Amino acid sequence: MKQTVELTIKANSEMVFNAFRDLENYIQWLGFIDSISPVANENGDLSWIVVLQSQLGPFTRMKKLRMVKNSEVANSSINFSRVELDEKEHSSWNLEVMCQRVSDDSTRVKLTVSYSGKFWSRPLEVAFNSQVEDAKIRLKQYFE
Repeated sequence: MKQTVELTIKANSEMVFNAFRDLENYIQWLGFIDSISPVANENGDLSWIVVLQSQLGPFTRMKKLRMVKNSEVANSSINFSRVELDEKEHSSWNLEVMCQRVSDDSTRVKLTVSYSGKFWSRPLEVAFNSQVEDAKIRLKQYFE
């Protein structure tokens, strides 16, 4: 699965970028995030334990991920990915955020989410897309 969402936010690019660079902020926008907990690693880097939850009819699906920031280019791009510490093989989860200044008070944001697992389904896609539309509204309100 690979989904790309683009939107323009009425805020300066530095403010927008700083909000997106902290994974803890995403819980304010995305309804399918149940919790996000920062964890300091032994090497001093930060990771986050992210719990995703989706309701599909009478069924609830939950997924726990350990996410790290792979790269960051100031005021331009950020990449988060799943990196688990156990020896098991896991499906990849990636989030790429691109911010582009449109004007002094307007920023174009492009978010690309990808998942390599086999459990993606049409009902999950519908739930995901619904949450994304709600997130667009929350994001715009967040920066008002």
